[in-house]
Amino acid sequence: MRAVARAIVDAELAVDNLGELPTPALTYYAVQQRHPSIMVTGSHIPFDRNGIKFNKSTGEVLKADEPAILQAVSRVRRAQYARDRQESLFGDDGMFKEQQPTSLPRPNSQARRDYLRRYLDFFPENALKGQRIVFYQHSAVGRDLLVELLTTLGVQAIPMGRSESFVPIDTEAISTEQLELLQGFADQAWQRNGPVDAIFSTDGDSDRPLVAGIDAKGKLRFFSGDLLGIVAADFLKADAVVVPISVNDAVDHWAAGRNIAVRKTRIGSPHVIEAMQQVATRGAGRVVGWEANGGFLTATEIERDGRVLKALPTRDAALDSRLITAASSFGETLFQFSRKEQTDGNQPNPGPQGTDAKPGRFCPLQAAGRNARDADQDGRRAEVGQGARADHGPQDFVQATDEVTP
Repeated sequence: MRAVARAIVDAELAVDNLGELPTPALTYYAVQQRHPSIMVTGSHIPFDRNGIKFNKSTGEVLKADEPAILQAVSRVRRAQYARDRQESLFGDDGMFKEQQPTSLPRPNSQARRDYLRRYLDFFPENALKGQRIVFYQHSAVGRDLLVELLTTLGVQAIPMGRSESFVPIDTEAISTEQLELLQGFADQAWQRNGPVDAIFSTDGDSDRPLVAGIDAKGKLRFFSGDLLGIVAADFLKADAVVVPISVNDAVDHWAAGRNIAVRKTRIGSPHVIEAMQQVATRGAGRVVGWEANGGFLTATEIERDGRVLKALPTRDAALDSRLITAASSFGETLFQFSRKEQTDGNQPNPGPQGTDAKPGRFCPLQAAGRNARDADQDGRRAEVGQGARADHGPQDFVQATDEVTP
């Protein structure tokens, strides 16, 4: 976080510290302000690692942006490595020398408010009243914000499993042990509060959802991102869908029954976003996308009952969790396509003994990460946020600009 802030200052831009915030909240605010942004987060990777996610002022970095970024990184790296040891800002261990770090300005809470407002403007008051949902908080950066959103929409939210140590939750590699933990939360909540409808959670930087339904007997059933995307798209009445080729065939079954165009891409959100942009420019009015590991994207504004959901073309866990709860066909639709998945020969792996928890058709993808990003030349500011493990704490974000915003 301090290294990112120092780089922004050295580029003669100003830092706008957005504090602890989900990645989609950072991206939404930055795009609205037309500023590039940087998310400092370990996301779902092991505890001893960290990372950053870069966005342009228009949204995520796409594949076409990468060659120029890599050239710029190589140029700067050569210049830094050519410096005399005494002139370098860094020690031999790669860390800042003493007295070098840049202090951060006080966190700007406007991004948090804007993110909440996106959903509160779209969903009617008490839209989710009557739902009782366990929210597994662990160390997710959005753990308090998302509980607040659920509660504001009328949900009886039951926070459980909060941790001040980083917990790596990978929504495309849910283990039997994690499913057993979730079943335990459901059992506790059922005993204390009565029947529970679902369990929600997210990965570390809260851009990918983890959702499990609870049946009438209290048994947990995990649903993959493929199925969550179907329910969200169905609720939003999408007329065009973009997904990677790795998604479950249930997506095709659902789309065929509604005459919805499905475009499939290579794996990775940059490919999905680029295709969404292309589909939108060709006249589709309700363009959405999602990935097999969860996270829902909207390329266009979507109107429903006179209320507008603003576009957010980046992975978003909050939208998945809100829409599947709001959709009256939530349980019916998910179980329908879970059965379709099994009858088509895609039998999910069995969950913990004594439960119906099923990881589904989860195959961790060995896609190469994108380590190089840009600071955007057409934006005048760089947003920085903190996610689920900047300095092993809840997530951080920062924003850079060459003029201070009042």
